[in-house]
Amino acid sequence: MKHKSSKDAAADPAVLTTTPASTVGGRRSYGTSPPQQSGTAKRTAELDSELESSTSQPGDLSDAVRRLMRHVPYPVAVITATDLSHSPEGGPEGWRGATVSSFNTVALLPRPVVSFNIKKISSTFDAIRSSGHFYVHLLSEDADEAHKIASKFTKGNASYPFHDDSGELESFALVSDVRPDLKRMPPILHFEKESGDLVVPFRLHCRFLQDKLVEIGDHVVLFGEVDHVFHDVGAFYDQSSDTPISCLVYVDGSYCRVAVKSKMSRT
Repeated sequence: MKHKSSKDAAADPAVLTTTPASTVGGRRSYGTSPPQQSGTAKRTAELDSELESSTSQPGDLSDAVRRLMRHVPYPVAVITATDLSHSPEGGPEGWRGATVSSFNTVALLPRPVVSFNIKKISSTFDAIRSSGHFYVHLLSEDADEAHKIASKFTKGNASYPFHDDSGELESFALVSDVRPDLKRMPPILHFEKESGDLVVPFRLHCRFLQDKLVEIGDHVVLFGEVDHVFHDVGAFYDQSSDTPISCLVYVDGSYCRVAVKSKMSRT
């Protein structure tokens, strides 16, 4: 992941809006509609032929899916865990973390279960297996600090994402010196802006479900049972407008915020 660099961008983060499918670039929409004219049908057949020929090989399919999925918004989540096999007492020496865009809920009952994908060869994955626990951090949509945090954890743990260039712990890396037993827990990301708003408004503590692990290609799908949910009191709604607050998302190489088009009812 990297920051949006286009000089034509109107704002940072970008605003993500939606357009009805029937109006997007004149492309086909599926459903009940009158028969197409012969010219349109011919062009459609040509496009279908081009698509089939360009995605017939595995490599082509991978590239086609990658290009397509760049246009799908994903949630930005930072996963953290402590590698107890590397640092049995816990602490910063064993901290590991990674930014993922595959975070989602799997089930809510009888207990909430979440999932995400990560590479098999990953020090964060090793830390989760070692400790059996991890934190999921969801970031604010309109804070530069959120972009910084998300970007730092895309570069691997060899880049020491919990530390700054001088080797000191980053201000967002929360250390507990009060209870030594907490040092074995996953590290917590916490940063408060001058306004009092939290850069990481939501955090979930999860227990790794080892027996549910799924291996697919060079990745694994991890599942975690949610034990605790932490959030700021006003994290769900903008107190000034009473509109829902969205977390940071990622689409087409950029971190974005979602523009709320209409007020959602609280049900």
